[in-house]
Amino acid sequence: MSNNPSKVIQLFTFLLFFFIFVLNCWSIDTGSAASGISLYNQGKLKEAREVLERAVDTGEAGIPERTILGMIYTRLKEYDRARKILTFAQQQDPSNPEVLYALGMLELAIGEYEASAKWLKMADNNSNSLQQTKKLWTDSMVKRSVELYKEGKYDACEKTLEEVLQIDAYNPVVIAMLIQLRKERGRTEGLVDLYRHFVVAEPENAQAYAELGELLLYQGKFSAAEEAFLNAEAFGTDEPYPYYYLARSDLNHETPGSDHITRLHLAIGKAVRKISMIKMQAAGTIKNQQGEVGAEELKKIEQLLKLSDKPHQIVIESIRMLKDCYPDCKDYEQDIRRLIDWYPRSLDLCIELGNLLEEQHRFSEAYEYWQSVLEDFSTAVEAHMGLGRSLKALGKTHQSIIAYRRARDLDPENPEIYSALEKLYRADGRDKDLLQLYSELYQRERTNTALIYARANLEERMGLLEEATLHRLRADELEGHN
Repeated sequence: MSNNPSKVIQLFTFLLFFFIFVLNCWSIDTGSAASGISLYNQGKLKEAREVLERAVDTGEAGIPERTILGMIYTRLKEYDRARKILTFAQQQDPSNPEVLYALGMLELAIGEYEASAKWLKMADNNSNSLQQTKKLWTDSMVKRSVELYKEGKYDACEKTLEEVLQIDAYNPVVIAMLIQLRKERGRTEGLVDLYRHFVVAEPENAQAYAELGELLLYQGKFSAAEEAFLNAEAFGTDEPYPYYYLARSDLNHETPGSDHITRLHLAIGKAVRKISMIKMQAAGTIKNQQGEVGAEELKKIEQLLKLSDKPHQIVIESIRMLKDCYPDCKDYEQDIRRLIDWYPRSLDLCIELGNLLEEQHRFSEAYEYWQSVLEDFSTAVEAHMGLGRSLKALGKTHQSIIAYRRARDLDPENPEIYSALEKLYRADGRDKDLLQLYSELYQRERTNTALIYARANLEERMGLLEEATLHRLRADELEGHN
């Protein structure tokens, strides 16, 4: 089912042909009436209109002929005439489903969706022969709900969609619209039931199973959540969380194996792709604005980038679990390198390999590796810090300081960087130089609490207790405002 206008037109055409079939089955007593219907069947609308109008004037036309004439008026956009003759027919035979159908299609043609829905629903209640009625009625109601949404009438939109589900409980389009509307409005009541209906309507929809699983998990229904995630996995969901959750469940049940590693690979790969898609959306927003990003666009970009937090965390956690799967560090390194080959734009994987080289005290390799990473990710703070650590381990203090200062410029509120700088300057006997640096930075970054605390700590160690106290109070005051 779709709310695409072309689908409504197709359904309209289908219904017209249905009327032709039904009306041909009715007994026709007059030659003129039969001639009018024959012309209508041939698509000669104006000629059919003239013949049937004469039949009406002479009293020869019955309900079937008046219904056909009303439909002709509708197709010729003579809506007032269509309403007049169809209203008369309905007054003569109030429960006739064909007349009710024709009235519903008239209202649909002129955009009166609520009225159309009323007539089509009445027609459905008076006829057991056509499921098409339900589809037409649903189409008109969906169109109406879209209009209400655009007008900001969200309560009325939701009510309209709920009314459709009372008649067509497993309509996937309507269910999806209602789910999205409730999620946008921050309403979770009834979402589980909606998702369950949705997967009945579309039993192989992996995305729906993934979202259902997360919702069940939030409600503490762990067994049902796992079942939903298994279905999401079976149908190949692009969401990373089901693979991550199932891999973590494997560890909890002490059943890690090749399937476990495969799930972690999938969790990492799906998460990396999701992060990439989010970044592309953000970049597209900037491109569409030709670089002139206003407050509204900036907010949209921030919201988009915020969506990458969860998949980013999945990558980090999955890498940690993957490491625990390999007793031999060489096998783990081989796997990480393989993943980097698959996903070369994943900074998290690149950082993990650099950290692994450092853990094994392979500092010369680590130094070369971090440099290669920075060729592709020049603003990666972690890579600059990794380069600084490697240089320090190789005894190149001055170069290490430069690497950490570049990291600080990229991430000026990172306390870890200040801690590393203090150790490097102290080892080089240059505390005064560091204090001078902090003083200069403070002139430009007077609200940077990480910098102010670092300066206070350095001053305290240098015996400048009064200055240290004042700066620490300043930082505490700023944090209190936050």
